[in-house]
Amino acid sequence: MVSGVALNSALIAGQPVKVQKKGTVTVGGTVVVGKRYVLDGTAGKICPEDDLATNDWVTTIGHGATSTTLKLAIDATLIKYA
Repeated sequence: MVSGVALNSALIAGQPVKVQKKGTVTVGGTVVVGKRYVLDGTAGKICPEDDLATNDWVTTIGHGATSTTLKLAIDATLIKYA
């Protein structure tokens, strides 16, 4: 179950992972304002809801707030995409 978004990769042994659970987060790419972004079928990735495949679990991560930020709204719906 998703509880937040990792803000760093913790590549160095012993480095803690910083997790953001609410608010606005800057993403490493471009997002569409107002579009809903969800957990991708590939572990650790996010995608626009339209990119989900049939039977993927729908876990909302947030909505595009600007072209580079998401407003977090994490919701594990326990619903499969049709």
